[in-house]
Amino acid sequence: MKIVSDGRMTSVNEGAIDGAAERIARLEDRIRIEELLAHYARCVDTQDAAGVAAAFLPDGCICGPNLQPVVGSERIHKLYRRLLSAMKSSLHLVGSQQVLFESPDCAVVHAAFYAWDSYLDEADPDCYSFGFYEAKALKEEDGEWRLSALSIHFAGQLDSSSVPYPGGRACEQFGRPWPPTVFE
Repeated sequence: MKIVSDGRMTSVNEGAIDGAAERIARLEDRIRIEELLAHYARCVDTQDAAGVAAAFLPDGCICGPNLQPVVGSERIHKLYRRLLSAMKSSLHLVGSQQVLFESPDCAVVHAAFYAWDSYLDEADPDCYSFGFYEAKALKEEDGEWRLSALSIHFAGQLDSSSVPYPGGRACEQFGRPWPPTVFE
């Protein structure tokens, strides 16, 4: 992962990794963590609340704008079952992932997202959102990475009736610390 120190971009020393096997394992873990966020987005888009909840640890937490932290995969499942039932369709794109390994079994992630949501109620206009996810992922005994925390931050949000953006959200990305401190 890259940071800026004294005006220069540098790589964060994430601890010594000895040998090819350890380096390959770190790369595989990075891929699995990126796939974890892709899994979350795909499950939202396919209206799979159980799949969303499965991405979290049993005591995992999610928060976002106007959303107090929801703790526990069962509560996250109930939240997404309610939220997704109101949607007709959606599309989430996730990219620009940066992963910082705090230990071999713990990583902090920053990823950009773009989302389009369409609702069943014709009175609800389509919504376009973009911003970033900040997440903490832990590797469990079964070797799978799961989310212990996911925080959603908007750089912008507007609905299809907003021209040019009245009532939208913007600029929540400014002043965020790096590496991210989830839920601040």
